[in-house]
Amino acid sequence: MMKKETLSESVYLKLKENLFEMNKGDFVSIRKYAAKYGVSYTPMRDAFIRLHEEGLLKKMEGVGYFVQMPDYTDFFQTFQIRKCIEPYALAQGFSDITSDDIREMEHLNDLLEISCKNNDWLESLNQDIALHQIIVRKCKNAYLDEFYLSSRIRYKNFIIKNLSVLGEDVLKGNAEHLPLIAAIKCGEKQAAVDELNRHLDQAYKRMIACRNFPSAV
Repeated sequence: MMKKETLSESVYLKLKENLFEMNKGDFVSIRKYAAKYGVSYTPMRDAFIRLHEEGLLKKMEGVGYFVQMPDYTDFFQTFQIRKCIEPYALAQGFSDITSDDIREMEHLNDLLEISCKNNDWLESLNQDIALHQIIVRKCKNAYLDEFYLSSRIRYKNFIIKNLSVLGEDVLKGNAEHLPLIAAIKCGEKQAAVDELNRHLDQAYKRMIACRNFPSAV
């Protein structure tokens, strides 16, 4: 018999894959998908809750769940969150960054480079999130960390859904981590903040270059 965790994970992944084929605003039913996947209500409900927490489903009390896939406006609003939080967290928590943290950042960046070379874009996004989250966690604010991670998950889901439109170049910014990590290693706080801002600005420019976005976005 499958463990509950394994079953919940399985239906979560299946439903998540299905969501990428739906339109924003589509209604989705827990009971319908439980029947479709041949599982009981509980693991399916757990999958819906998890996807709601990731921002892929919107819950309306008394009605149910609707597809809430991030669109281009969502992406830019999410990116604004990054530009506000990351430099602030780096400045606030700079003195608490340890040599182990630096080694982990270097290791994650090495893995990120390998993932990009292998065209493993999902893994590269996960590694990029993990690298930047080291910085955010140094702020020692659990609410900020949770909010940041939630926004990065939405950012990741948007890119994966739209990668064929955006192109792979949007994810090829790992080399920009090197001067950031070097500045942190040297204990140069302002230089590190400047490098982080430069990296975020370059990531934004790569995104803009991929598509003609409305000027209002």
